[in-house]
Amino acid sequence: MARPSTPAEHIAGRVVLVTGATDGIGRQTALQLGRMGARVLVHGRDPDRGGELVEELKALGVRGAAFFRADFSSLVDVVKLAGALKEYRAPQRVPPAYRGLEHPNALIGAIKRLLD
Repeated sequence: MARPSTPAEHIAGRVVLVTGATDGIGRQTALQLGRMGARVLVHGRDPDRGGELVEELKALGVRGAAFFRADFSSLVDVVKLAGALKEYRAPQRVPPAYRGLEHPNALIGAIKRLLD
């Protein structure tokens, strides 16, 4: 019988978007996922702190780390974030908690319908 995979084995090589990553638990989560081998995309409102976090992730050896600015209290920002993620061409295999980002066109469409 095969042994169960460890969390690090499960996350290694996956693309993970961490929202609210520029401070507190979000920041620590992004760093830990980076240590576990994930390709970490970080979201926040502060581009300076986001840039610092991306540099920290790169120093840990995280390839493809990137910052995406958006204020989740603004639906316009959320639509822009979905579009930016689509253009970034993040692979479609993402953790289940982020399945909505797997198909950004559907997410953008749903948000536009809310705004109408």
